[in-house]
Amino acid sequence: GGDDGFGGGDPAMPADDAGNGLGDAVIWGTNVNVATAMTMFKSFIQEYRQEAGEEGGEDDEFGDDMDRPLQPPLYARQLEAIRQTQVYKMNINCQHLAMHPGCRTLYQQLIRYPQ
Repeated sequence: GGDDGFGGGDPAMPADDAGNGLGDAVIWGTNVNVATAMTMFKSFIQEYRQEAGEEGGEDDEFGDDMDRPLQPPLYARQLEAIRQTQVYKMNINCQHLAMHPGCRTLYQQLIRYPQ
């Protein structure tokens, strides 16, 4: 849809947002649509993979990307570690959020409304 992620009331809301009961709910004091933010963040957690050579990423021991095995998503691995260790702490690199397709708006909202 054409939703800018700022609660514009776009009737073409993504299907994931439609059935969660949040509708047009916004974070108090902002125009950030809760359902849209939740959908973007869930996508980021489930899909973000670090690039080889990126700080903390996989070492570049393979010649090109076609030879590199696909790594599981970084933050999904962290959630699994949290589940196993029951140590409930997770650091998120906001630059990863800014670089992830479809999450730039979420990153900008985080900068505008850091509370």
